Amino acid sequence: MKFRTIVLGLFAALGLYACLNFLLLQRPVTLGYIENAYRAKAAAAEHLNAQGAPKIVLASGSNGLYSHRCETLTRYTGVACVNLAVSYIAGLQTILGKAEAQLRPGDILLLPLEYGFYGATEEELVNNTSGNRFIALYEPGLMRDQSIKRTVAVIFSLSLRDVFTSLGEMLFSRIGILRDTDQFQLNAQGDIIGHVRAKARQYDTFLAGEKGSEPNPGVVAGEAFAGLDVIRATTLRQAGRGVRVVGSLPTTFDDAQPSPEFIAWFKRFYADAGGRAIVLDNHSRYPRELFYNTKYHLNEEGQILHSRLLAEALCREQVILDCPVETLAPQGMTP
Repeated sequence: MKFRTIVLGLFAALGLYACLNFLLLQRPVTLGYIENAYRAKAAAAEHLNAQGAPKIVLASGSNGLYSHRCETLTRYTGVACVNLAVSYIAGLQTILGKAEAQLRPGDILLLPLEYGFYGATEEELVNNTSGNRFIALYEPGLMRDQSIKRTVAVIFSLSLRDVFTSLGEMLFSRIGILRDTDQFQLNAQGDIIGHVRAKARQYDTFLAGEKGSEPNPGVVAGEAFAGLDVIRATTLRQAGRGVRVVGSLPTTFDDAQPSPEFIAWFKRFYADAGGRAIVLDNHSRYPRELFYNTKYHLNEEGQILHSRLLAEALCREQVILDCPVETLAPQGMTP
């Protein structure tokens, strides 16, 4: 009888856990904005898919959201574009999976992925706490595309601390406390807009003390990383479907430049997987006054400048043919 009571209690606890994890709790402040953004961006992608013409699909963490502008890419290349970038914490598999769901043969998958993804270990990918909580609370359907280890990690990602955190965030959301990201508008292509230089001044002190982001030297040395495997597999898979996969460097401060060895490795990595890499002359590095609130986030003026330079490179390197003639003319670094 005692054993039966223990077993029934265990099943009741698991049932309560599942109910909390997948039905009742939410994280509207730190994770819910990701889901809201993905819904808006998916609608934009589906609208372009219905038109049937090839498009650019941009995918990364928040570097793609803040520092890249599909509106500008379309203006200078003449190719429709949707920005599916939201947040690094969503996790590499979710970011790429969301993009792959919207790709069609003939499309271009543009990947300005943050350096951290290339050097991510299996432990970091499997036990990405925020990414696992996001899947459990908002996108449980994504579990079918995960490994068994990641699926188990997602299912059991809820802790007692998460319960109180979720309750707190649900209260904050109810009374109107939002993340900085939620206070800006997404345009029709999924770009964040409104993060202008004037609004960035409040972060000047923080930016002055922050270090830029650098690639993990282990990738050049030939070390094995799970992140590389995921990116390589996605590139191979999509190249096999007739999607052109283009890797580009993420934006960061121009305090230093990546080594020639890394640039050579970066180009070789994508070429070996059936894609290609586009590297700007400035290696996607800009003065701090062009950043908004962190080392990966250009302000709106910087976002437009970088996207124009990237569009020019896509045309110059003939990733995109039949670009407007004026795009091929040198225009300098003025935003």
